[in-house]
Amino acid sequence: SSFTVTDFSPDSAVAIRNVQLRVTFSKNVDATTVDGNVVITNAATGGEVDGTLVVRGNYATFTPSAACPTPNEDRFCFDADTAFTVAVKTAIKSSAGTSLVCSGDRCASSFTTGSLVDTEDPDLTITTPESGDGISVDSTEAVQVHATDDSEVASGDFTLDGEQFDSVGATGDNLADVTIDSTLDTADLVNGTKYKIGVTVTDIAGNTTDDSVTVTARPAWCFNEELDTDKGETGIDCGGDSASAEYCGACDGSSCTDDSEC
Repeated sequence: SSFTVTDFSPDSAVAIRNVQLRVTFSKNVDATTVDGNVVITNAATGGEVDGTLVVRGNYATFTPSAACPTPNEDRFCFDADTAFTVAVKTAIKSSAGTSLVCSGDRCASSFTTGSLVDTEDPDLTITTPESGDGISVDSTEAVQVHATDDSEVASGDFTLDGEQFDSVGATGDNLADVTIDSTLDTADLVNGTKYKIGVTVTDIAGNTTDDSVTVTARPAWCFNEELDTDKGETGIDCGGDSASAEYCGACDGSSCTDDSEC
């Protein structure tokens, strides 16, 4: 029930200087409480870095104000080859008004920039579910994305028909090649309706790539590995009236003109 910082990205030495710092929290953030309460400081000089904070859901991103050197003046850079500290203050509140808890070093971090400027977008593939899959209503659905980047992947943002339902920071020993997992709550989905699951992957420079898959909500009995003839199934978890919203999809050996029919 507490409101805490769950992740900093980056939190170590990186090869690039056009870093977009990301602080992820355990709950959605009240954007009006963030300004002045995420402080990035040059570790050597003690000088505070000027920049812009943007809040989206449960995370805040900080972009420095200084332009990168030629030919990348349209991007924003920290000083090259420099160590920085990050301090998050307890004045930040969740969107529900919960005060931030900072125990130990949970609200402090650091990173060191390199000299490169990252202009390349990450690559991503949604590995689960596949486009055309049926997913059970009144349950949960695993959503998984594989992402790579020439520097480091920072996060994956997950949406259902354009509405964000999760944001997950990248983790692992090699942040240039990661798998990011989320879970979709399907309690409010409607049988027979198609939905678009979208994923946006962001790297530590703020470069992004999008992808999506389309799935169809099916009744829970379509996934129970039983023959429910009372529900209209003609095979285990399949068959029946293809015009019905409670259709489970065609059985093996049937003819389909679209993946979602199967």
